Amino acid sequence: MSRLILRRLAANWKLLSAIFVGVTMASSLVVGAPVYIASLNRLSLDTSVERAPDRALRVRTYAPFIPVRQDALDRVDTSIWEVIDANLAEVDDGVVRHLRTDSYLLGTEAHPLPEPEEQVSGLPRGHFQTLSGMQDKVRLVQGVHARDTVVQSAEGPVVEATLGIGLANFFQLTVGDRVFLAQSLRSDRRLTAVVTGIVVPIDPGDPYWPPIANMFRVTTQSAAGDPYQLDRSLGTDTQLLLEEAEVEVELAMFISTGSLLDGVGEAFATTFSTIDYYLALDKEALKQWEPEEITARLEAYESDLAINVEGAISVTGLTELVDLFVERRFFSSIPLLLLIAVMVLTVLYYLSMMVAFLVESRADDVVSLRSRGTGLWQLARLYSVEGIAVIAIPVAIAPFLVMGAVGLAGRLSYFDEFTEGGRLPVVAGPTAFLVALGAGVLCLLLFVIPGLIGGRSTVVGQRFRSFRTSTLPFIQRYYLDVGLLVLGGLLFWEIRARGHVVSGGLFKEIEINEALLVAPVLLLAVVALLFMRLFPIFVKYISGESPVIAHLATATSVVVLTPAIVAREIRDAYTLDWIMPLALLAVAALAHLFAARTGRSISRWIAIVFGAGAVALLAYTESLSPDDAIFAAAVLLIASVPLHAGFYVFRMLAKAAPVWAAISLLHMSRNPFQYTWMMLLLVLLTGLGILSTTVGATLGLSQEEQALYEVAADLHVTGIQDITGASPDESRRMFIDLPGVTDAALAHRTVGQIGADVSRRVFSVLALESEPFSTASWFRDDFSERSLDAMMADLTSSAVPIVMEVPEGSAGLGVWVKPLVPYPSIFVMFAVEDARGIVEILNVGPLSRDGWQMMSTGIPDDLVQPVNLLSIQLFEFVYGPSGTPGTVLMDNVFAAGPEGETTIIDGFEDGLAWSPMKVAPGSRDVIALTGEDKLSGESAITFTFGKDTDLGMRGIHRLSGAGRIPVLVSASFADATGTGPGNTFVIDIASRAFPVLITDIVDYFPTLPPGDPLDMGFMVMEMTSYLRYLNMLSPGLRFAADEVFISTTPGEDEAARDSVLAFGVQPNQLHFKEQRLLSTRIDPLITAGWKLMVLISVGVIVVVSAIAYAVYLLAFATRGRGEAGTLRSLGLTRPQMMGLLGIEHIAIAVIGLALGNWAGFQMSKMMVSTLAITETGDPVIPPFLLRTEWGFMAPVYIVLVLVILTAIFAVYRAIGRMRLHEISRVEV
Repeated sequence: MSRLILRRLAANWKLLSAIFVGVTMASSLVVGAPVYIASLNRLSLDTSVERAPDRALRVRTYAPFIPVRQDALDRVDTSIWEVIDANLAEVDDGVVRHLRTDSYLLGTEAHPLPEPEEQVSGLPRGHFQTLSGMQDKVRLVQGVHARDTVVQSAEGPVVEATLGIGLANFFQLTVGDRVFLAQSLRSDRRLTAVVTGIVVPIDPGDPYWPPIANMFRVTTQSAAGDPYQLDRSLGTDTQLLLEEAEVEVELAMFISTGSLLDGVGEAFATTFSTIDYYLALDKEALKQWEPEEITARLEAYESDLAINVEGAISVTGLTELVDLFVERRFFSSIPLLLLIAVMVLTVLYYLSMMVAFLVESRADDVVSLRSRGTGLWQLARLYSVEGIAVIAIPVAIAPFLVMGAVGLAGRLSYFDEFTEGGRLPVVAGPTAFLVALGAGVLCLLLFVIPGLIGGRSTVVGQRFRSFRTSTLPFIQRYYLDVGLLVLGGLLFWEIRARGHVVSGGLFKEIEINEALLVAPVLLLAVVALLFMRLFPIFVKYISGESPVIAHLATATSVVVLTPAIVAREIRDAYTLDWIMPLALLAVAALAHLFAARTGRSISRWIAIVFGAGAVALLAYTESLSPDDAIFAAAVLLIASVPLHAGFYVFRMLAKAAPVWAAISLLHMSRNPFQYTWMMLLLVLLTGLGILSTTVGATLGLSQEEQALYEVAADLHVTGIQDITGASPDESRRMFIDLPGVTDAALAHRTVGQIGADVSRRVFSVLALESEPFSTASWFRDDFSERSLDAMMADLTSSAVPIVMEVPEGSAGLGVWVKPLVPYPSIFVMFAVEDARGIVEILNVGPLSRDGWQMMSTGIPDDLVQPVNLLSIQLFEFVYGPSGTPGTVLMDNVFAAGPEGETTIIDGFEDGLAWSPMKVAPGSRDVIALTGEDKLSGESAITFTFGKDTDLGMRGIHRLSGAGRIPVLVSASFADATGTGPGNTFVIDIASRAFPVLITDIVDYFPTLPPGDPLDMGFMVMEMTSYLRYLNMLSPGLRFAADEVFISTTPGEDEAARDSVLAFGVQPNQLHFKEQRLLSTRIDPLITAGWKLMVLISVGVIVVVSAIAYAVYLLAFATRGRGEAGTLRSLGLTRPQMMGLLGIEHIAIAVIGLALGNWAGFQMSKMMVSTLAITETGDPVIPPFLLRTEWGFMAPVYIVLVLVILTAIFAVYRAIGRMRLHEISRVEV
């Protein structure tokens, strides 16, 4: 047995070497999947921990209501330390304890505490606090640190206290000043604190400082702009400062623990304290823990804390960091598992292909052994021993190869950002060896089972098969390809229905649905196998042998269209309109049938032309759209015409084709199944290449575009209404003047409503400065049919007001009015806008008498001239939406000079440039010119108004577009409201009626949600017109920009960010594009990890294609030596043989590559659509765009082409060297 095995191994060493390579690749890939993903997970967690802010890696333990007594404090300290030592001792990097007392009423020497009988509200308050290790973290500006001394006085204990410089400035305190505290004014117990020192933090950014102690170091800016200088410029009235402060400010005083216990505890026996323990975590020690262990430790810590310290809770950013990591790890690993699954199954298919060729090459030997009495059991032993000899070494070395390769992968440039040139962390364990063993068993079965199946053949059966052409392959004979199609359909239906490749529900964790990981390979296999079923028909068609394809197209379209047309016509209306299309369909079918049966060429072409005319007339009369159910059948009917004509063209070409080309086509059509193995492998390899270079690039691009969609510009700042200037121009200039900033677009974000009270629906509103926004914002072309610049230009140009400028230097503004009857409750008002864009409402007076009367008011001095008149309004105090209807005539709007002289600025003589303000959706206010009742000139205007008001406001204004604000809306808004470009309607913003005109529809707009069933989407408009109109309707209120989109100078992004933060913006208000993009690159599973897998997939493609194609053509040459020799003996020259081989195998290669590319893109699109979801399972916004890294695919194509051409040339040379006299001997 051993000698036989050695002889068999030596005789088939080439094929066995190819199998050895396949087993090595399969084992390494199967083992590498868990090892590589575990290493990337470890690297990702380490990177997340390393880049996390120190404050996020701190555990805050909060213990409230602790009596200010030594025993109580000791008991809490001991319990906390016990819990820390039991759960987090390994990662303990120091604890900062912060103790804060209750708040007490506060008095100073300048403003002492009032007597109990005095009724005083808004008294300042203060509290005491201790902070461990504080003296090493601060610098004294004045005085000394508070000492651990308590002095008893007649008023009560006296303690020493240290203040932060910000609170010292705010409360106007300095060293030596005293403050007095009491629990209540009725209490006779007082506590005095003497200020002994004023300090500033040495490093304000030191993570040592607990957030709760921010009152110590976050200060009011001094006049000089230095928050760490004593400042007396804030005034001397502390009470006034407190009343003007937007938030309540308490005086936080730092004292020693001894003073706290002996002084505060004695003075206020019923007082309580709150203790915070801030446990810093050692990053390096934390990296040694797995995320599951971190979660378990934190949960145990919280549980023990609740048991040992009543009311205590713990909070840490580490929990969120780990939860986000676990979610990101789960969703990020799916693409890698998908790609590895495709690679493994491709390699296993390659292995099956090599084994099949091995079985074929040994067919005669196996029959010989069987004829000598070798049983199947002995044959199984023989194949098993051979298989173990080939498989054992790859399986044994695979874990070590993988671990070494994964570790060294960290030195690649892809991982420099994470490893700094070091090795990847390799998580070694028994799993790798168990997986390798399982892979080895699978490979052994693939090696043994085909041999046993082939060993069942007899001598007669083998001879019979060798002399007959190929029959249907096993997979087609038993319709296994149709079964795979059904299985694939079920999988794809499940993916479509579920929307992603994860499973889970209410009662179990979300997990990957492993069955769906095989969907990509199944798609590739189904495409290839279905084509192989149609391939013989296709080859016979282009060789001019059979027009079955054309017949199938015609028959299928007729069978589908006939009942569909009849059913549609009967359903729509009981008429006979279906007769005409059915007649044309019958004519087309009969013409096709006649052309197929006639033997005369002229008659055939006449029938084809006649049928084409019937089909064209049918297509013209039906006018089908792609949304129609029978559209595909109609397209198939149209395609049947060129298919039928093309067949006869191919037949004529076949007759005129060179003999070698005709023989090649004949050989392909008569024996098409010999190409099945290679065709399917080419489809798998090309599909693998497209998948690997598309999915990762697409997901990476999608993450970047999600970041760009959220931020929109280089910097996006929210909540700026409290730090902006008096006008939009001033606010914008404030940001543009900052270092590193090139431009800024202000914006105002709110919500709007539409519909009646019961059916009212909400949508997002973004008003922005359209011109600078179009240059500052990121925008993708497929978001809308028009460019962002064009849409923004329409918003700007359509909203230009018709300016009525008041002469500069004017002191007043007036108008002549004549109410038909007195309206004493209605007041005339002017809405004006100054040069800065500030809108002011000026009260002119009531319409208290009839007849013509002059009404005027002064222009405030704080308005910057020139001033523009925006509207003339009639305001009435109303309860509800209804007011008093009536009519008012107006004439001669004028401006009054400083000396009382008047200048008419609009006498209503040049037409009507005014329109009524839209105060409600159904308001019917009317304005018209009249020449009958006028003050002077040719005409005046008549304003007739109904009961509808906008919070009591009605009036007339000057604005282009009949007073409507141009807007662009989301497609979801347009669908929900049934509106489109050119439609006008009234919306509700801030309880104000807003008339709008739709200029464009967009699918997506940066920073705005596209809409869902509960949200109608969004609306975008020009901010200048929006704020002008809103402020014009809002007396006593002033709406301003609350966001800004900032463009920065290239290379100065961080400088611009820092300057914006220094300007007073809080970090949570600032959205930094580069930082957001960096956060998308922090995950090596998506970035570097995927790129390495692309390289590996390219390597797999190159190795598998080279070996498989060489083996395939070697087997092809072995089988075809007799045919080649016969053709040579019949006179075919060597160039003709080269052409015969070339046209046959290049055609197969081109078809395989084309199918693989098409299927690869379809598979990538389907897979990305299921993978491009958020952590909550929602589709990503914006939707992804497929992106292929052609830099990786180009070498793949080049290598595949070179391998194919080299293999063809090698076969040509092998056949070309054959001696004709050897033919008979070869056949025997």
